[in-house]
Amino acid sequence: MWPVVFFFVFPLWANEIDLTTIQQIDEQLPAFNEIDLTKEYNHSIIRKENKYSSPNKVVPWVKIQESANSLGSIKGGSPIVRLEDNKTFITEKTIWVKYYTLEDENGFKYLINKNGETTLRIDSRYVRPIQQEISLHVPPTKYTPATEKKLEAEYDKNLNFRPEVSFYSGYVMGDFMKDLFNDSNARTGFSNQFGAHLFADWKLPLKVGGVLHFERATYGLKEDGKINYQSLSFGPQFKTKDFELAGLAYRFQLQIRVSPFAKVNAETSSGAVNFNFNSTDLLTTFEHPMKNTLGEFVLGVFTQSQWLNFREQPEIVSVRASNKTNTSLGLFLSQVFE
Repeated sequence: MWPVVFFFVFPLWANEIDLTTIQQIDEQLPAFNEIDLTKEYNHSIIRKENKYSSPNKVVPWVKIQESANSLGSIKGGSPIVRLEDNKTFITEKTIWVKYYTLEDENGFKYLINKNGETTLRIDSRYVRPIQQEISLHVPPTKYTPATEKKLEAEYDKNLNFRPEVSFYSGYVMGDFMKDLFNDSNARTGFSNQFGAHLFADWKLPLKVGGVLHFERATYGLKEDGKINYQSLSFGPQFKTKDFELAGLAYRFQLQIRVSPFAKVNAETSSGAVNFNFNSTDLLTTFEHPMKNTLGEFVLGVFTQSQWLNFREQPEIVSVRASNKTNTSLGLFLSQVFE
């Protein structure tokens, strides 16, 4: 009987309950949406007068520290709370921040300074996260084939020719002269050459030109005899482009010269002897060019091989091997004019 009576009487009694205490608690709850952005705001009441039960589960500080770090931006005019004294300050301009991803129970994010310390927090509404680039190259979903580049051949618009004058001096191993005069003294000689060159100064790896040389050489004979050789030869010239070695410029040169005017005058114990030859000369150089006011001064070494064939020889001459050469080795210097 009593339970039935209580069931009908209790609703009537509940309408007369005093709700004043509940209203007072509601007034003490913080209202974060009503923060004044124009002046400093004191949050001390939130921390000191904790007379209510939080509607959210408290997030431990350890969990927040263990969460991942994120990057974001905060616009000017946003409130930031200093943890030391719970004071709020307004940002003057947009700033970039680093913070813990996990928020606390009140929706605050905790900022990390350059020293890795946390001294500030901010309502997560004012933080805009920045997505980090995890890939520097993303393959395109659509693309068009690249246009084919036409390689234009590099050529010289103006073909320049450089004149050059040269002087060569060296030692000669005259194997041909030794065989021709049957005298071992004739194997030793000295040679001087004067050259006039002209070559094309273009961008190709090999420079081509022409040369004109006048050569004089002397060989010794027994009983104070002497051999005098002279020739005027001409032919093509080839030069490589300059290359660097130990910080200096170098290049190679090759000459192939022929002469129908080579001749020998000799004073022997039997009297004077004259010979006429067709000569072929192969000369190679290793040279170092140096800039000067006229163009280039060139210093280098050379080696030359010389083949002689008789021309218009009325007398019979005994030569053991016609392929023997006179070989020269020496120094040279040149001046290239630009």
